[in-house]
Amino acid sequence: MVRRLLNSIFFLFFLTFFVSCETDEIEELGWKPEVLGPIGNTTLDFYDFEDLLFASSTYEVGALDLQIPDFEFNTPIPVPPLGPIDLPPEYLSISDFFESITVDSALISITIKNIFPLPIGETTKIVARDSASGELLFQHAITQDIAPGEEYEVPLYLRDATVSSTMEFSVEDFVSPGGDDLTVTGNTLEVEVDIEFVVIQEVVVKNDINYEVAVDTVDFDLSFEEIKDTAAYSGYLSIFFDSYFPTSMVMSLVLLDENDVPVYNFFDQEPSDVLVIPAAPVDAQGNATDKSEVDLINYIDIDEDIALIEKGKKMVVSGVVITAPTPDQFIITEESEIGILITGRIKVDPTKVE
Repeated sequence: MVRRLLNSIFFLFFLTFFVSCETDEIEELGWKPEVLGPIGNTTLDFYDFEDLLFASSTYEVGALDLQIPDFEFNTPIPVPPLGPIDLPPEYLSISDFFESITVDSALISITIKNIFPLPIGETTKIVARDSASGELLFQHAITQDIAPGEEYEVPLYLRDATVSSTMEFSVEDFVSPGGDDLTVTGNTLEVEVDIEFVVIQEVVVKNDINYEVAVDTVDFDLSFEEIKDTAAYSGYLSIFFDSYFPTSMVMSLVLLDENDVPVYNFFDQEPSDVLVIPAAPVDAQGNATDKSEVDLINYIDIDEDIALIEKGKKMVVSGVVITAPTPDQFIITEESEIGILITGRIKVDPTKVE
């Protein structure tokens, strides 16, 4: 899961110590206390990728697939008992990001909406197979008739499986008791499939994508009651990135105030207000073998930006995954993460501290 710690406890400890000293003696010596150390850090991994953790799609069954004798749309007709019928499968796209995902466990929620004017009979089965391997992922035989206009929901669990970005979905052994003078105006039923990937082993990322997947929000506060004058601050902030991702990442760091209004962009001096983190080196299988590093030494001038930075109460960290249009694959595992460290070399003028 996400490991995060973004605070200014270290900074606050030393700053409180310094400003509690007798400022008259410091002023006579001409000495300005200097704080050097970490301001905060956070880590992004694939559990921050909301679009990766959740997938959904909808499977629709048309009235013509039910093989009703003398069927016509919008015409009342008697319908004899139907089935069991295996309806044609559909291939449902569940992700624009991964080619496949291997999981220890996943939670699947199935919702069947009966739009047909006939009951859907008990024992009708919902079946899903992996489109690449043909392997059965899950199946469920409904345990009660679903009346017209009603919904049927069931949770299912998937364990130790690899799921492709496209799933083969079908309704098998469809049965219905039929009815008299029924009018069909459209589709007969909809099956909504929602998947939450709970414990992930690895993800094979699609090639040639530019897809925002990582967003995290953490606490951030560099304002102190003891310092009323922002001119008391001087110095620099540095930012360090260590990436074990096999793909490039476009990073954004933005501070929000107490009303969640953006007040400061750490990369406003970069093109498009973002920073590109290069991909880590990979082996022939697409696994990262080492980390890539970006060190921004003395990147933020406190003298110029502290008035904006001290308004920040939260920092939004977001990233866009970039993969090249090549036949190579890129694999993200639990070791794939980006570490972000912000450090400060900050001087405080005691004569301007209340």
